[in-house]
Amino acid sequence: MKFTNFSKPMFRVAFKGDQSEILPLIDFVRFIHTERVDERLADHPLGPASETWVPWASETYVGFSGYGVMLRSGDRFSASEIEETPSGLPWKRDRIDVGEIKRQFARLYPDYAAPPAHRPLIDAHPAIYWRVAEAAAMEPVLSINRMLEIGAGNCVHVAFRHLLNPSMRTVIIDLPQMMFSGYLFLRTLGIDVALPHEDREAAVTMRLPFQEIDGPFDFAFNKSSFQEMRRSTVDAYIAKARELLRPGGWFHHINLTQSRQIEGNRAAEYDFAGYETPRIRHAPLHNALAKPRTLISVLARRP
Repeated sequence: MKFTNFSKPMFRVAFKGDQSEILPLIDFVRFIHTERVDERLADHPLGPASETWVPWASETYVGFSGYGVMLRSGDRFSASEIEETPSGLPWKRDRIDVGEIKRQFARLYPDYAAPPAHRPLIDAHPAIYWRVAEAAAMEPVLSINRMLEIGAGNCVHVAFRHLLNPSMRTVIIDLPQMMFSGYLFLRTLGIDVALPHEDREAAVTMRLPFQEIDGPFDFAFNKSSFQEMRRSTVDAYIAKARELLRPGGWFHHINLTQSRQIEGNRAAEYDFAGYETPRIRHAPLHNALAKPRTLISVLARRP
């Protein structure tokens, strides 16, 4: 054991829960260490963390007390506090203008009305909500009973779906550090979550890349995390989604056309072998907010 320090400004947020919510998270932290999860991920086609992700993962922490849980991560909720760099300059993500995001969305999608069931989701994470709403608006009308989400992160998209359709089931594949954020957020919305070490039925089941997943799924989704992976990892996930989708099932992802950090990671070049010809479109809201970068929406159907 030795002292360490933080080098990245992140967000901190506290959660209050009962034993049934906190003890599974404590057991999951133990599982990560006893099962040597990081070592197993390093040798798995879906698991290696990219050079982009390692610095964030290494500074993501979850802490426990007799009163609740403290999360330190790159995910910002309405209740989060921002840390500051030694210079006192806030991290650039602190300058998110939620009002501008909402105005841009209303201009692009004037017929959309946020469902009443989404009010707690909008209140908790407004900056991401409108981006997720755009993703849903760009998809064909889907009847989703089972969904696979790759790299769900803070799980805003998962919550978006489940608050409208509580009977659906979702399986998330993600790296362990992101599961802290997603688990805690979904529990604030009353959505039941089974963590990777748990063997039980739940509305949402979280699984690590090396764990077995049973299909088929009606729909698979990724938003803004393919762009943080090595190209070989992205292609492995797309192939995995095809394997798990039912015939006629859809895969949808929204990512940067060119990764900011990883050379050779270009969204238009991802390998969709075994799918019908993908439908590639610009994502208007994402692009309005991300200038000068460009994001595209790719929809592909398994025949």
